[in-house]
Amino acid sequence: MILQKIYHRLTSPCFPRKLRHFAGRIFSGSQATAVPVAGLDELNPRQLLLILAHPDDEIFCSGLVCDCVAREAAVSLLCLSSGEGGITGGHPREQLGAIRRDELRDAAAKLGISSVEFLGYIDPLGTRYRTYPPAHDPAELRAQVRQAVRQSGADTVVTHGSDGEYWHPAHFVLHDTVREVLRDPGFGGIRLLTINAWNPAHPLPKILNRSDPAQLAIDGAGHRNKRLAALRCHASQSCYFEQTSPGGLEGFIDATAQERYRLWDDSPFR
Repeated sequence: MILQKIYHRLTSPCFPRKLRHFAGRIFSGSQATAVPVAGLDELNPRQLLLILAHPDDEIFCSGLVCDCVAREAAVSLLCLSSGEGGITGGHPREQLGAIRRDELRDAAAKLGISSVEFLGYIDPLGTRYRTYPPAHDPAELRAQVRQAVRQSGADTVVTHGSDGEYWHPAHFVLHDTVREVLRDPGFGGIRLLTINAWNPAHPLPKILNRSDPAQLAIDGAGHRNKRLAALRCHASQSCYFEQTSPGGLEGFIDATAQERYRLWDDSPFR
């Protein structure tokens, strides 16, 4: 069993990335520690586009979403997959994708997200020691993301961090794709934020991107009820969130109230 675990970890496409990550921490002496330097007053987003891998990933930026909606900014969401490979929550596997799509639509409505679109990629079932990204053609995915950004009219895009949060390969796929798309000179006025930037005071450090300095701070505590209502919509996945933080769903919402984001260097500040 130990040999099987080692084999799966060493043959994962994420393994070289992990090596670079840990080597960087060793040689630099620490993870990213930047103090947040911006708030929404400085950024003033008017059209926010979330590009995320699975239903329920929006919970990690729900404080930002609520703040933007309160400022009358429009928020839309593009989801890579329907999360078919996730925890079933007691549902038949073949029904899980449809169930999770409905859960995301319900959660989005609680948060004030105006539209939810799915790219239709299949979230593959993982093994005991390894998860997988959806099968995809990188050029086609870039074209789909490019079209979605144009159609949304977004001035700010939010996606996954450079460490994939907890090294999820689907998160890496979107992080790399979105960054490549937004490097196009035609998107030069669009800011890029990535979720779960490093915060040494965070009670759940394992879900953070240690390589990403925090440059935007959001306090989601004032939106606790909305964030909790949105999380409760993801009933099929509640077991994961209950096990991640003491105190069940409420505990998870409280533990993740202080959101940190990386504002990428090639993004305009205003």
